[in-house]
Amino acid sequence: MKYRIIPYEMKFKQAAKTSRGVYRTKKVWYIVLMDDATPSHRGIGECAPLHDLSIDAIPEQEYRHILSSHLDQYTSTGTLDTKALRAYPSILFGIETAIRSYQASLRGDYMALYDNQFTRGAVGIPINGLIWMGDFLKMRAQIEDKLSQGFKCIKIKIGAIDWDKEISLIAEIRKYYSRQDIEIRVDANGAFAADEAMKKLKQLADFDIHSIEQPIRAHQRAEMARLCQSSPLPIALDEELIGNYTKDEKAQLLDEISPQYIILKPSLHGGILGCQEWIDLAKERGIGYWITSALESDIGLNAIANWTSHLLQSDYPPTTKHQGLGTGQLFLNNYQYSPLHIQGECIYWGSTTDRLFNKEVEKFKSEWQSSSPTITLQTSGSTGSPKAMLVPKAGMKKSALRTSDFFRFEEGDTALLCMPLKYVGAKMVAIRAWLQGMHLISISPSLHPFAHLRQPVDFVSLTPLQAYETLQVPRERRLLAKCKNVLLGGGAISPALEAMLCQLPCAVWSSYGMTETYSHIALRRINGPTATAYYQLLDDVEISTNDSAALIINDTYTGVGPLTTNDVVELIDQKRFIPIGRLDNIVNCGGIKHTLDQLEKQLCEFPHPFFLAKRKDERFGEVIIMIYEAEQKFETIKTFCTERLHKYAVPRDFIRVDKLPLTENGKPQRWQFY
Repeated sequence: MKYRIIPYEMKFKQAAKTSRGVYRTKKVWYIVLMDDATPSHRGIGECAPLHDLSIDAIPEQEYRHILSSHLDQYTSTGTLDTKALRAYPSILFGIETAIRSYQASLRGDYMALYDNQFTRGAVGIPINGLIWMGDFLKMRAQIEDKLSQGFKCIKIKIGAIDWDKEISLIAEIRKYYSRQDIEIRVDANGAFAADEAMKKLKQLADFDIHSIEQPIRAHQRAEMARLCQSSPLPIALDEELIGNYTKDEKAQLLDEISPQYIILKPSLHGGILGCQEWIDLAKERGIGYWITSALESDIGLNAIANWTSHLLQSDYPPTTKHQGLGTGQLFLNNYQYSPLHIQGECIYWGSTTDRLFNKEVEKFKSEWQSSSPTITLQTSGSTGSPKAMLVPKAGMKKSALRTSDFFRFEEGDTALLCMPLKYVGAKMVAIRAWLQGMHLISISPSLHPFAHLRQPVDFVSLTPLQAYETLQVPRERRLLAKCKNVLLGGGAISPALEAMLCQLPCAVWSSYGMTETYSHIALRRINGPTATAYYQLLDDVEISTNDSAALIINDTYTGVGPLTTNDVVELIDQKRFIPIGRLDNIVNCGGIKHTLDQLEKQLCEFPHPFFLAKRKDERFGEVIIMIYEAEQKFETIKTFCTERLHKYAVPRDFIRVDKLPLTENGKPQRWQFY
């Protein structure tokens, strides 16, 4: 294993004021763990010391030296000296989360540090809305903005402006919003003088404040203990926890001060390892806690959110509902591919559409695992209105296992599900993954499924349109190229797309199948030395043709058939065939038969989206029509077709539409024009 250290400067969207000063930039150190043998496996962590607060805010050269020495030790021995790193909590946090991130990459996403309901998009983590110090009008505008977004808990930084103005701001909030409407927390960052703190706490208590963080500076234990004992307002310790390395030191501090809450920031308070010690000790003493961040970028914030979600679903539930994980919105140059999204008062893992799609997947999983022997499939709708079919699960299971054997799927492999789940192709991706113990990564269907993917997968099934659009974006193309097996289905592959796919180093396959056969019964290798122009049948599938050259399928393994299809094929032998077109896509124009699929290939250089269809004609019986999206003159399009097609195959009508009618998986709905 190797590592890289990447220094990076975060830039705040606006000056962030605290009682200790103003932040405009913040230096962080990214750690990337890599495996030369498997480049897709990597982990990323963030070391983010605060220059005026962290115990390990030391000169940069010294900081990097310590970070490098511990990474050298880990990558060469596989061990981490956590005892020595107690004095460097931001380094410990960065390395321990990079290690967990590397382990997560084996499951298919190095940002999903824990596999739980949060990283599956099923639940969010309630957070407080952070209000930064500033002048009265700016702070009030921030508060109104958070309330309009749906926050039920706000945390106000106090101590940087005139105290009377701060109190009047809080009074104005309470004039309109009761404690039942909104919870208010305040953070003084040690701004109060010890001799005036109690007076200010009493003033704050009049406004139903949930708690105050660090009212006086740290390291005044006697004064802080007296405040915690007699304050009318619960006190939460933050900076006070910094610099207490051992479990005994932590226990002594909690026993001496007896706060109502502690606030845990892994970068400041001992990494995840050290924070877990704080939690255990606090629970023993009946002290509440919540988790927050120390102005990390979304790399560190994601790790903290992952860990918090683990706490929420484990034996250590935090004693307050709202966590402090909303700081990712503060920066201009945050991590571009963060999975974190804030909606209402919750932070979620995954976009809204991804979360909804994951719910569909979970619902289908329950349906698949139910005791019912059948399941409902829906046809694609490319040759007519979609139809529902009730099929046996046993046949689908056999089909899934046969494909898994062909591709040699193994437990722990990763599979990407990114097609509409109502179609058989998507359902079979999920079923194969569940049967083989693969890690299933679900991304809401779109033309760019790799846009928010962070690492390649072992298997992905795409429509030709998804593949084409993915290849147009360099980053997405690089991820696609690093996948192990790419399977295309659900539509025709144009010569131009096939030429692009032939340049990829990964194995690319085209599938032949339909809803009635539970996905594919034959495969064709598109690229590489074993590429072919024909489809090869999978095991236990037999084929023949009728008088119209339509394919007849008999699958003795899954129990499908004999099934007569609408597909006209050229049989090479009993195991290989070449599709020619569909019977319903054959046009008999004045006694001359044309296949729309073949004609479209001849027009593949047309620079705009199009497809061909047919309509009845009194003179010729049937004629060809062209449906297209381009704003182009009729004469130009007709000339283009005339130069490439037989004179009887040139379309008789040209119909411009704003958007081609396609099924969700990209097939043309020709039947709408028949």
